[in-house]
Amino acid sequence: METNFRAEGAKNLVQEFQTYGYPLWVLKLTGIAKFGFSGMLVLSLITPCKEMTMLGALGMVFLMVVAVASHIKVGDALSNNGAAIAMLVFSLIVLGAQQTHSAADLVTPYDLPVGLVCACACLAMFARSYMNDDYNLDNYEKISAREPFLQVV
Repeated sequence: METNFRAEGAKNLVQEFQTYGYPLWVLKLTGIAKFGFSGMLVLSLITPCKEMTMLGALGMVFLMVVAVASHIKVGDALSNNGAAIAMLVFSLIVLGAQQTHSAADLVTPYDLPVGLVCACACLAMFARSYMNDDYNLDNYEKISAREPFLQVV
């Protein structure tokens, strides 16, 4: 779907990755990585595990730094980086909290219910997207190969 955070001129995620000059396998790998790292963060709410939290947050930091760099690479406005910068900051806060507190200090009675609600919401969004065939990249309009600065696969 179109959002204000996409690269300039991109109407969907496929076009956005094309605008950055990335092949579609990078889009797929990024999706798997985001799913995995965010899943680790949600699971760490349900079952506190410092290592899983650290790996999930570090992975998201890496992905968001690459996202911000990609926006800069194509000359996007700072406003296009809003979502990536917000997620980068939140991931850094999680990392900082893990470094300054013991795992026992960070556990609250709300962790399990909040984690379960987040997990259910994520699973519901995944199921809806799967049923809508959103994961079939052939369903998305691609950018024409006539534009020379794009790498289209």
